[in-house]
Amino acid sequence: MQEAWKKGRTWLKIDHQEPVMNCTWCTSAFPSNDNTFIKGCKSAKLESVKIHEASEIHSRAAKIIANRQAPPGKTEAELMIQNMNEATMSRLEKLFRNAHALALAGRPYTDFVWMAKLDQAKGLDVGSTYLNDKAAPQFIDAIASVEIEHLKDKLLETNFVSILSDGTTDESVQENAFFYIRMCIKGTITVHFLKCAIILKGDALTIFRAMKRSVEATSLEWEDVRKKIVGMGSDGAAVMLGINNGVAALLPC
Repeated sequence: MQEAWKKGRTWLKIDHQEPVMNCTWCTSAFPSNDNTFIKGCKSAKLESVKIHEASEIHSRAAKIIANRQAPPGKTEAELMIQNMNEATMSRLEKLFRNAHALALAGRPYTDFVWMAKLDQAKGLDVGSTYLNDKAAPQFIDAIASVEIEHLKDKLLETNFVSILSDGTTDESVQENAFFYIRMCIKGTITVHFLKCAIILKGDALTIFRAMKRSVEATSLEWEDVRKKIVGMGSDGAAVMLGINNGVAALLPC
């Protein structure tokens, strides 16, 4: 057994008193294994070292030791998961964009399937999961939840807001009210959609309650937002701007 055998083999340990050779990597990775270089190899041949160096157990031990010594986020398993997550995120990003486009264009959820097939025809990887019209509303709901959280953060940051409202009827001649909120943050004025609410009765109190529910959909208390209201915008209908019985009369503005 020669010390020269250890050159380029940091794992090789030689005990000249026994005399035996051990593999520190395999001993650390698989301490209960009965491999010769774990128990102690008594063969005084370089060929024995080379055979162990090329063995499967030594290769596995080398990977384990390398992962132990690697900095956080750089182990083989972590890199594999990271690459897998990147591929998954790339697929989901395309599907989210398709769902968002459907919502903006007012298209039916069934369009989600052929849009994904079109992406595949273009050579884009959208995976094989979620390729059905039932997945589309799930993506849209997720987008809406994130946007509501963003709006909530902005409402907490601003000191002044205005409520904008307008009404219309849908195809079933059902009255609907659209509510928007206008705010100023650090000199920048923005307008955000709050909610489309069904109005069962076209009186001021019903519309006011729908407005209140629209604000509360952001998970904020109505009174906390109401204190910040400095204006209201709507058409000139008496039910909205009536000084005594209009929606405006129910607001502190």
